Amino acid sequence: MQTLELRQELTVIDSWWINTLLAFRDGIIDSAEPRYGIIADTDGAYAILMTDQDEEASPTPDAFTYRARNDDKGRYRLTNGTSASRGQVRILRSHTLRSFWSPRAGVRYDGL
Repeated sequence: MQTLELRQELTVIDSWWINTLLAFRDGIIDSAEPRYGIIADTDGAYAILMTDQDEEASPTPDAFTYRARNDDKGRYRLTNGTSASRGQVRILRSHTLRSFWSPRAGVRYDGL
């Protein structure tokens, strides 16, 4: 996990990858093939990969409502523990996201 933390510091908002495999290569996520939703490890949730209809319509890309799916096991990792045990969560938007704010292709990092 140390590599993941080092690469996070180098990640710039609006960084873009052609697919999740390349985002995995760069240490943004720890799975080469996440389906969607909240991505978590043993320490808790650290990223949300928004696809399809995961995002409610919003006036800006910074203020959004994420719609977790019923089968998304990561949603419990996002809300578990105390506020002190929760870390920052990366926001990734996929080109399959039905949103005005989604990238035209690939996966884009939109901040914490």
